[in-house]
Amino acid sequence: MRLATRNLCNGGPPGYTAIQKTLALLRPDVLFLQECCDPRRYTGGEEHNISWSAVPHGKWGSAVLT
Repeated sequence: MRLATRNLCNGGPPGYTAIQKTLALLRPDVLFLQECCDPRRYTGGEEHNISWSAVPHGKWGSAVLT
């Protein structure tokens, strides 16, 4: 099983490609994301199971993609 993690630094700007690049380059079975906006915003959400939860201020949160 291949695991990867990425901190997106305050949610990531619009058009941010770090999630797609990480998925393409590392091909992880599970990707953990910190300080991210909802990953569906960047991935479309159709290819992956995504669990995302916002922190109390709601600007970003943490996610797990499988």
